[in-house]
Amino acid sequence: MKTSVVRGLAAILFVLTAPVIAQSLRVSPDPLSAGGTANLTYDDATKPGKIIVVTVGGGMPWTVQVVEITLDAAGHGTGTWAVPAAGWNKGYFNAPNVAEQIILIQ
Repeated sequence: MKTSVVRGLAAILFVLTAPVIAQSLRVSPDPLSAGGTANLTYDDATKPGKIIVVTVGGGMPWTVQVVEITLDAAGHGTGTWAVPAAGWNKGYFNAPNVAEQIILIQ
């Protein structure tokens, strides 16, 4: 009985102290300027050297554009997206394993 309790506590401690690996997508500036440039930053330490596809949707009619970001050895990468000069009031940014980012375009 004591052995199973100790093993259970050890397993819980391992899970709580294991490094947390998180993916993130950042878009700046916020809000974006029509005709300007959006700077994209993506991090995922589990995908070093991989190419990540970020999709950007919006406009009338609805359009989807693609930005490819190559991650470095640490899983960090940057890219840019040319904000359309007209027809878009928001950009909907999507990348693997992160929540959609909705950014206002002025």
